[in-house]
Amino acid sequence: MQNLNLSKEAIDFLIDFALQIEIQDNRATANPYYYQVRCIKELPAPKDYTDENVYFVYQDNETWNEKDLKEWCQKEGNDFDGFVSEHCEVYSKQEVNEDENIFFTKKDYDQHMELNGHNYRYYKKAYSYIKYANRNPEIKMLLETILEIAKQLKEEKSFWVPITDETKFEYDKYYLFGQKNNGNWIFDKFHISYSRKDNDILINSCYIKKFIEIAGWTHYAPTMKF
Repeated sequence: MQNLNLSKEAIDFLIDFALQIEIQDNRATANPYYYQVRCIKELPAPKDYTDENVYFVYQDNETWNEKDLKEWCQKEGNDFDGFVSEHCEVYSKQEVNEDENIFFTKKDYDQHMELNGHNYRYYKKAYSYIKYANRNPEIKMLLETILEIAKQLKEEKSFWVPITDETKFEYDKYYLFGQKNNGNWIFDKFHISYSRKDNDILINSCYIKKFIEIAGWTHYAPTMKF
């Protein structure tokens, strides 16, 4: 690969970005896709626009649903229709979707919501939503280019590590590569590359001694010889 003269931070970012794209759930959406914050907002609508009307009582400056207002009118001895005609404005509520921001990885979306979720408190609901970047060759080519660069960087960055009887690798520094074959996990023999994880794994020269957790999916690696 041509020398791109990238910083360590940029290299780590590209490798981790490609990893997240590979392991995250695309929710049956074709590439290219992206995550957004889907916000549900309630807006007023004309009376009977939806199944449920809202009653705004002028004198109390409060809103009531039909069931509660009818019960209150009955308790107070008021005629419901007459009270509504004289003291209320009736409207419906409709839910409107507003999609905010763009994220290419679920990890980045989760970090954003952890730091900024309070900014969505005025919406009825906010959650992750995936959209297909339909007929957008620029995004498609951009992502493919990033993944191609990351793949080559990962190959250059991978290295072999001498193994003692029991060597500890921290998940925030290393990632054990492997693939599933006929129901069993087969790993490159101690082929370690950078990644970011919370837990650790213990490896010795013959066995994988603990299960490996990858991006929220727990794969139980049976004790096996290489």
